Amino acid sequence: MRDRTSDQHRPALERKLGRPLKSNEVADHVNMDKDDNTPANLRPESRSDHSKRHGTSAAKRTALITKALKGVHKHERMY
Repeated sequence: MRDRTSDQHRPALERKLGRPLKSNEVADHVNMDKDDNTPANLRPESRSDHSKRHGTSAAKRTALITKALKGVHKHERMY
């Protein structure tokens, strides 16, 4: 489930640029912190370039899930 703060990056970037984002543009977080919607952390990027950098290939999704689960198991062992 997405919350309202996750959708604030587009309007913040549009204010910074002084124009709406084009249909082929996304708001990219420079420091990769999706909660940091400060103008300095946002830049326009083509959907194509964004997908290449943050691709959602099956292998990448599996690697991210595996990494996340290792963190959960590590955290559980702490108790």
